[in-house]
Amino acid sequence: MRRSDLVYRLPNGEIHHFELQSGNDDDMEYRMLEYYPHLCRLFEGPPAQWVIYLGQKPLKMSGRLDHPNLKYKFKVINIEDLDAEPLLESDSIEDNLLALLCHNGTQPETVRRILKKIAPLPEKQRKDRFTQLLILSGLREAENLVIKEVKKMSLEINILENSFLKGIYIDGEKRGEKRGEKRGAIRVLRRQLELRFGKLPK
Repeated sequence: MRRSDLVYRLPNGEIHHFELQSGNDDDMEYRMLEYYPHLCRLFEGPPAQWVIYLGQKPLKMSGRLDHPNLKYKFKVINIEDLDAEPLLESDSIEDNLLALLCHNGTQPETVRRILKKIAPLPEKQRKDRFTQLLILSGLREAENLVIKEVKKMSLEINILENSFLKGIYIDGEKRGEKRGEKRGAIRVLRRQLELRFGKLPK
């Protein structure tokens, strides 16, 4: 059973289906094809389909199938090709966080601008958004940069209060000393995901 990441109906009636990928998937074209007839029936019309690639490795997914009896395609976008500026200027904190993954997203100035959007939030929201920023920074191996900028800004965010981050991001520079705890945290996260979604693909 497929669960799509995002499906939107625009005011003009268009249906747009998005899947977010942090790595290349050799079966992505077939996965997207499986969604297509289901969404057509559900929304009574053909969806425009998009894969947004968030990973670091070179993008390899083609976005098309070409068989004698079937020709099918969808759009694949590497988020690193997108300009971070519109997302940084947005009033939506979710947009601001995604700017980290775009072109020049891991520049110190970009990280500072994102943190300035997080800083005025109420305490719980501030902690939650900071956690999300750290998780996204892991896709760019930029965790230390984020923590360094947090320290510069003297933001009131206690990493040790977060059970997910404790032992993984302690003091940034000392992560190597906590590899055992990091593996333990990864195992806990994997178990949580399997309880929610079932057996995970490789």
